[in-house]
Amino acid sequence: KTAKRLAQPFSKHAANVRGIQIDTNGLLSAGDEKGQILFWDIQAATLIAASTAHHDSQVIDAANQTLGNLMVSLALDHTLRVWQPSKGKLYRSLPRHEAGVFGLGMSADESLIATGDGAGAVQVFDVVTGDVTAGPFRLSSEKIWAVDLDTNARLVAAGDQKGAIAVWEVSSGKQLASINNAHSGSVTSIVFHPGRKRLLTGAADGIVKQWDPETLKPIGTPMGSHTGGVTRMALSPDGASLAVADRTGAIRIWDIESAKIRSEWVADDNTVWSVAWSPDGKVLATAHADEVVTLWDVANAAAIRDMTPHPGGAIDIAFLADGVTLVSSARNGTISLWDRELGLRIGEPLGLPGAAKWRILTSKQNGWFVTAGMDGSVDIWNLLDTSAICQLAAWDAEAQRRFLGAGERPVACQH
Repeated sequence: KTAKRLAQPFSKHAANVRGIQIDTNGLLSAGDEKGQILFWDIQAATLIAASTAHHDSQVIDAANQTLGNLMVSLALDHTLRVWQPSKGKLYRSLPRHEAGVFGLGMSADESLIATGDGAGAVQVFDVVTGDVTAGPFRLSSEKIWAVDLDTNARLVAAGDQKGAIAVWEVSSGKQLASINNAHSGSVTSIVFHPGRKRLLTGAADGIVKQWDPETLKPIGTPMGSHTGGVTRMALSPDGASLAVADRTGAIRIWDIESAKIRSEWVADDNTVWSVAWSPDGKVLATAHADEVVTLWDVANAAAIRDMTPHPGGAIDIAFLADGVTLVSSARNGTISLWDRELGLRIGEPLGLPGAAKWRILTSKQNGWFVTAGMDGSVDIWNLLDTSAICQLAAWDAEAQRRFLGAGERPVACQH
């Protein structure tokens, strides 16, 4: 009606853009000369993501289904690809935290997300609506590196960089217990055990402690010492073992019941920032400060393969629900997806370089994941439904590879 420009040009992200579309969620998409599909937030005028699978050459056209949710792209590689975007928006952000987000936890039913910020506050958000459902709960004025929700999302616990911990009842907001000097260093990891009534905390003092989750009375035997300090802990899928990483590059697997070491090895001569179990409990992934993510055979503590690069260092790692795709974050702020079997990155890094995303959580049932950044962002990613794409090429593994992208850009599918 007015012929006035609604937004500034979207530039510097892609070359030779074609196949421009605007979907019902208000996202602008287009294909580029690399064969990828890019997504922009029109209102914010920012690039928010790129597709995880690619054509092998220039995209020349694309179209959205008028009455459905399919997207079709055509490229000079003589292929026509049908995409099924995930239900709802492709990308969603929770309200920004002014002091940054350093702690992230999720309820077992994946309906709630808990955050810990740089000013000592804890909040609980609804995953679907993005609304605050509880908090902010104030632990201190210090940065919170660790936060978690219990199995029933009844309790939320957090630990700060001075060694304090606290537990609140989510529904009432009542603080049930707190300890100012639970550890002599920053609490870097906190985990509710789903099968046992206990809360585990790991800290820069190198000790893993166990607590009653409501009273915070010490229980069991402390697990330590981890030289240089604990950086991250992860419970095995069966809840029987606890993997602990530290600043010296060591990995220890503890038996939860006996508080004794089951196995240990040196993963690196540099800091290991994060550790994650595969859904089957057979593989451990470690994120290293020297830009590498390594996969380990837990049974014999043997390295399987490395996945690199991670500019500035790998700082978090997690498995997606399919068990064959991993998502990692680098210190430069980018997110990458990886094929577990090949050790190759799937497509280009997601997002744009910027503030580091220190925490990643993944859905155990679906393909989405959450990242939290130093810039205060909490983003839910669910770009393209890889499982639907895989179903279109489900006749055999090699056909899937051809359909989804050959060479160094495969997409992981369950075979």
